[in-house]
Amino acid sequence: MPINGDENALLYDSLLQNGQEQTFEKYLGYLNVWDFTATIIAALCGSLLASQYGFELNYWISIVSILVSFCVSLMLVKPSDKNKFDKSIKIKEYIKASLHFFRKQPDICLVMLSEMVTGAALNFIDEFWQLYLNRLEIPILYFGLFSAVIMITRLPGNLLTHVMKNRFRNRTMLLGVTAIFAIGF
Repeated sequence: MPINGDENALLYDSLLQNGQEQTFEKYLGYLNVWDFTATIIAALCGSLLASQYGFELNYWISIVSILVSFCVSLMLVKPSDKNKFDKSIKIKEYIKASLHFFRKQPDICLVMLSEMVTGAALNFIDEFWQLYLNRLEIPILYFGLFSAVIMITRLPGNLLTHVMKNRFRNRTMLLGVTAIFAIGF
């Protein structure tokens, strides 16, 4: 499941335009639940189809769904930008400002580094779990079920993010997530 900043920006800008930007995490969580639900259905159907007809049919279905998604995306309209911060800056200025920011905030570099390492480790699990199941000689039919279980474990976090954000400080949540990952590893 790709994560796209443009989608998040479109959601935030739409909420901002309607004065509801404080509900961003809530709606992002709901959108993620719909995304996970679609992914679960696709995984279950994909493993069933792959076990019956081979992998090629799934690729053709993917091509059709990509074309449909592209056609739907052509109908999207970006909210009007009346934000004073939307003026373009030169890439050299952008890089210079970024480097200056990170030099003044060394703790952020540590947080970003740990996020990149954790993200890479989780990405490897997401990308290669099929190889592990294959080596264990688990039939392809059950790959969708395994994928569905992985997605279901992610649903509560997406539904509760906006509630937790209002109850806990950012630092507390960051330490909690880091502790959970450390225990998991």
